[in-house]
Amino acid sequence: MNLNDGAQGLSWHGQIPCEINLSSYDVVDLAAPAPIHLMLPRMSYLHAAASEAVEALRGSSLTSTSSAVWFSVDKQPQRFNLPVGVLFDIHQLKNGVSQNSQTI
Repeated sequence: MNLNDGAQGLSWHGQIPCEINLSSYDVVDLAAPAPIHLMLPRMSYLHAAASEAVEALRGSSLTSTSSAVWFSVDKQPQRFNLPVGVLFDIHQLKNGVSQNSQTI
């Protein structure tokens, strides 16, 4: 079986739409920076895949060290050791969203 066939190929090559915002508590400018929209590979990790977005938002933030960066969805911190696709699937299950629905 070829890796590009069926569900395995869709999972391996799939991407998750992601919006990255700076927390309103960390904004130092008069206006919050615009959110950054990315398509992240399901098999990637948030910190690695979104590193350029984090650097772009760093100038508007109170914190200047990378160790102070974390990601959250609905005010729940996300685990850094799980791939983006797994985090997305967990979020979908917690919210009762069926696999047949489309979210953007």
